[in-house]
Amino acid sequence: MHGLFVVVLALSALPLGGNRVFAVSAVSIALLALCLLQFTAMVIRDEEPLSRIRVAWPVAVSLLLYLGWLTLQLNAPTEALRSVDVHSTAQQLLISCGYLAGFFLVLMNLRHRSDMRHFVKTIVLFGVLQALLAVYLHSAKVDYELFHFAVDHSSRTFGTFSYHNSLANYLVICLCLGIGLLVADLRAAPLDQAGWRSRAVRLLSVAFSEVVRLRVMLLVMVVALVLTKSRMGNAAFMLALLCVAAPILALKGRLRLKGALLILSIIILDVFFVGQLVGFDEVAQRLNTTAIESVEGVREESLEDRSAPARLAMAMVHEKPWTGRGAGTFYTTFPQYASPEARMYYDHAHNDYVQFLVEVGLPGAGLLAFAVLSTLAQSALVLQRPKSPLDMGLALGAFMAILAVLLQATVDFHFQIPANALLFVTVLAIPWLLRRQPKSHY
Repeated sequence: MHGLFVVVLALSALPLGGNRVFAVSAVSIALLALCLLQFTAMVIRDEEPLSRIRVAWPVAVSLLLYLGWLTLQLNAPTEALRSVDVHSTAQQLLISCGYLAGFFLVLMNLRHRSDMRHFVKTIVLFGVLQALLAVYLHSAKVDYELFHFAVDHSSRTFGTFSYHNSLANYLVICLCLGIGLLVADLRAAPLDQAGWRSRAVRLLSVAFSEVVRLRVMLLVMVVALVLTKSRMGNAAFMLALLCVAAPILALKGRLRLKGALLILSIIILDVFFVGQLVGFDEVAQRLNTTAIESVEGVREESLEDRSAPARLAMAMVHEKPWTGRGAGTFYTTFPQYASPEARMYYDHAHNDYVQFLVEVGLPGAGLLAFAVLSTLAQSALVLQRPKSPLDMGLALGAFMAILAVLLQATVDFHFQIPANALLFVTVLAIPWLLRRQPKSHY
């Protein structure tokens, strides 16, 4: 089942990031089927699947209650609580069930540290493949229409997504997990051995080591990230790098020095040197944009205009703060509140927090917030007392990824993109899996 789950996770990003009804429905049904089969197989083998899920009970309970809340919106006896668009809410219920199934599959399949390491490596590989494809399509200036959606790769990288910021979010998650793996591979350097031969052998072993391969993979993803020209995507990645500093400085002796050099090398080589080569200055220019303008035929949107739908949608929140209007109903209800301030058509609020408040109200948004914040707290606990270097690296990578996504959610709608939301949910499971691992020095 683990292999099939990885295949579904990989395929979820192919059709425009899964942002089509048929695609996300197929992924959700596949995840539900795999979860049911995995659960049944474990019961037959007397492996107690509930004990695996119980380790992450705060997230599991909050997400199950969230599904119950969506079910109530579908079948509420009063019109005040019932969704204004039951079809869209039913679709969101199916999608949310798929995400929960993906979360359970991670908990049930990853038993040991080696399983977690291989799984995180696979996610990083997904990011590299996405980055390579994005850079190729951008360099070839490919222009096509897929599922009635036109995508022009000449101005920036999109990968298999319909929106450049969605690709940036996907890459940031993979980059954070990759940095976590690098931190996990930090080792105290052995005492210098006499003789140039031993030093040369050690130098060659480092040059062909897994760490170097991983650094190259991160470099490829940074190139694609910069070429998305995503303001918040690049800013979130920089913030994630800064978050690495505190745990690194808490290390001792040579590990602290190696960790500091690692982060410094990422900032200098990956961000500034490579970033300048591929166009980091254009990202900085976009950060300074204060009005909508057209650059080489590409419509640029300021942060003020990006926040317009969220500001207007707050009126919807004030009207129904507790019940919401129904999951998945933003695009059908927002036009009633639009004004000339919102200069374009918006099917999302460009602020996931506001959109969740509009659709599921304070109870639903609170349940989701509890799931995420409890995972951040669990990551912090692991970082405070890691049982092994891998635990520290994986917890740090998950913490960075979650924090970066939460930052990006203030100006975008990444939780509404199925591939990104599913990847985020799988990351939520990692810190909880570390709770049941025995103490180890490897």
